[in-house]
Amino acid sequence: MKRILLVVLTVALVAALGVTGYSRLYSPSTRPILNGAPLVLPYKLEKMSAAPLSSQPPPDERRYSAALRDAVSTIEPEFRIDAEESYIRRNGYDWVMLRKRASGYLDAFGFSQTTESRADVAGQTVDYLVWRPTWLHSVFDDRIVLAVALRDPRPDPATMVFGYFVLRPR
Repeated sequence: MKRILLVVLTVALVAALGVTGYSRLYSPSTRPILNGAPLVLPYKLEKMSAAPLSSQPPPDERRYSAALRDAVSTIEPEFRIDAEESYIRRNGYDWVMLRKRASGYLDAFGFSQTTESRADVAGQTVDYLVWRPTWLHSVFDDRIVLAVALRDPRPDPATMVFGYFVLRPR
């Protein structure tokens, strides 16, 4: 009787660990990270007023998109862009808000922020953040997330142009 109970408990424990491992580790690595909105938890979306970059006139959209992609290529040259979303915010530059909101969202995918820095790309100063999978999630997920913001978008410095890029190794 004790032996049967021990076997049943062992099987139940292994099954519970399997389900937990699948739902917490593997499943997030199969879901797309970008969902068409800035990377914030849904109940915080109203606090971040940003429009898709595609809502801008085509010349501005092309110019800003090219600048963001150049920054990504410079910052993480060993990675390729898998998915991207770019936004424009007209009411001021708020890097702290972007970092805090995105970090909360990316936690659900098992990512943690590893880098916050600034770089000069083709005469343009860009701020950037890098999120990588935590050590346990990295077994299943090789993606990284890079957020890039143009520090001084010309001609209007009150404008914040930023993008999220999901990258995979080349």
